[in-house]
Amino acid sequence: MRILWTCVLILISTLSAAAVPRQVWSCEGINSTGFKWEDDNWETFNFFPTNYLLTIGEGGTAATVVFDGHQWSFSDCVHSNVLLCTSRVGNTLIMNLATGQGAVSSIVAIALPPDGDIASSFIERIQCSKV
Repeated sequence: MRILWTCVLILISTLSAAAVPRQVWSCEGINSTGFKWEDDNWETFNFFPTNYLLTIGEGGTAATVVFDGHQWSFSDCVHSNVLLCTSRVGNTLIMNLATGQGAVSSIVAIALPPDGDIASSFIERIQCSKV
């Protein structure tokens, strides 16, 4: 009996994950702030907002964000009414799927200040709509 219930639970969880279709969202940056590496020091900085293309994979556990020639891929997203994706290098995406409001951020550069190079860490509020 225990094996039967285990099989039923696995089947239900598989069906519910597959029920989330692939989604594409167009996101507009509202405001962006963070830190920029200048003169061997981190300085606070307001960045220009940018546009993002967000693709949520079927099942809602993977996502890709494309912006300004960069592409971030996430494979361990938590998906309910709020999508939360984080990477091992400090990139994060969070979005309310009902309202399209969310944020993207990158903090990895703070832990590894460059030797005279240009670097930045930021958080940007976004407003998204389904394409």
